[in-house]
Amino acid sequence: MEQMQQKDEGSLSIHAVPQKEVEQACFHALGLITRNCEYLEQHLAHTGADAESCQAVADIGSATARTINEVMVLLEYLRADGLPQLAPMDLCELLQQITAQADMIQEQLKVELKLDCGGWTSCRVMGDRNDAELLLLHLLSNALHACSAGGKVRILLRRSENFWQLTVEDNGCGLPESQENREGVRREYCQS
Repeated sequence: MEQMQQKDEGSLSIHAVPQKEVEQACFHALGLITRNCEYLEQHLAHTGADAESCQAVADIGSATARTINEVMVLLEYLRADGLPQLAPMDLCELLQQITAQADMIQEQLKVELKLDCGGWTSCRVMGDRNDAELLLLHLLSNALHACSAGGKVRILLRRSENFWQLTVEDNGCGLPESQENREGVRREYCQS
């Protein structure tokens, strides 16, 4: 009992997170990245750099913009007064609604999006639907941004004995093109 009490006293609640300091540190770092990208773009334009180098700098800028957006969403969540509104929801249904856009994604981004629920047609969990949808859209966005034309993104839902596991896999950036075995990147979320 005493050990448990010590652990609880040392725990950090959401409201104890120094939000202003986190915000300042993130925006300072992201500002430095943005300024360095601008400098690199000017330097590469002046030296006539190859397209791959220019694309790499543009990708850094794009990732920085996405990160700023994600930091803002996180800070907004931390500043919210209420707790998440937990209610029964069907994760399979949510995933099917989001992946219903697969044809449009294939047409516009030339990236294949597949959903694999492991044979499950229903996945009833307790959760905040808005938070779950936002989390899934962020994982999907990261995977789609990592892929170039011809890329593949798979959303997998699996059940173990104790929890559901949601995995978003992509074969986008992370490994050099010359690698024969491109496992890609896995972005996971588990729900008990």
